[in-house]
Amino acid sequence: MPNRSSIVLASARVVPPPIAKRNVWSCSGAS
Repeated sequence: MPNRSSIVLASARVVPPPIAKRNVWSCSGAS
């Protein structure tokens, strides 16, 4: 799913590191 990767990368660039990491974990569902 390249689309998800792109969204995660964009979010990581726009959102601060800590929040971006939380978003990545949420997207992965590894919470």
